[in-house]
Amino acid sequence: MEDFQNEIIGFIIVAIVVIMLAFYESKIKEKNKVDKK
Repeated sequence: MEDFQNEIIGFIIVAIVVIMLAFYESKIKEKNKVDKK
């Protein structure tokens, strides 16, 4: 049960990092669009 819990925590951390990176990347793309105008 302990290993299973650690796997879930690790998966959640990875998911949060991926979401943060995707959000950060979309923010940069929006800024670039504004700068080009």
